Amino acid sequence: MAYTVECLRGDVDILMEFLLNVTTAPEFRRWEVADLQSQLRIDKAVAFHNPQARVIENLHSAAYRNALANSLYCPDYRIGKVTSEELHYFVQNHFTSARMALIGL
Repeated sequence: MAYTVECLRGDVDILMEFLLNVTTAPEFRRWEVADLQSQLRIDKAVAFHNPQARVIENLHSAAYRNALANSLYCPDYRIGKVTSEELHYFVQNHFTSARMALIGL
């Protein structure tokens, strides 16, 4: 996951507050998650028509044997079954400060 933001030097504190909330406490409303399920299959099909996306997927699969070998895209058997609770659980367990980097220019 990558977030790119731009702001004036004087607005960095405000921006950091928003960025902190977005990255550590996202909201996954049930109705929004349910509404997006049908879009997953379309987004996945569009991505896999892009040769670069297929190359990245195949390279990661061949190069790694751990979590980095997993696809960036939802498996077909999970489309329509992802819940807001599962998304919250994933964020709480994987989007931790030890696994994040903040880079400012």
